[in-house]
Amino acid sequence: MLYIETLKRVKDYEEAIYLSCERLCRHGLIEKRYYHAILNIIDEYGGYFYLGNGICMPHARMEEGVIHSGMCLVKLKKPVDFYGHSVRVFFTIAAKNDECHFEQMKKIAEVCMEKELLQQLMETDDEQELYKILGGRA
Repeated sequence: MLYIETLKRVKDYEEAIYLSCERLCRHGLIEKRYYHAILNIIDEYGGYFYLGNGICMPHARMEEGVIHSGMCLVKLKKPVDFYGHSVRVFFTIAAKNDECHFEQMKKIAEVCMEKELLQQLMETDDEQELYKILGGRA
């Protein structure tokens, strides 16, 4: 499942990740503790979730509260700082197993590597348009 939320602004990257996790939790894909697991990883390893081009992919291990696989895209109109990087897109993923994790990462990489799709992703704030752009990929 893919969920998309566009927001004008958030206080910081923690709020963006919280809102994406809240959406996944509300739909029964993760437990609330998954958000804290992501923050713990960031505290321990820093900003390695940053993919470049204003995109971040926060996630935690499946045993940290994943119920079902899915993804939430949070798109910000105003970027936030994430370890020295300006981020407008958060792909928060929840994978029930290693195969799902790999597939989700592959789909995100495909979107990020296709210049035209990446440009469309960054330019639109319309949720329906974002679903079309990501169409079969996420």
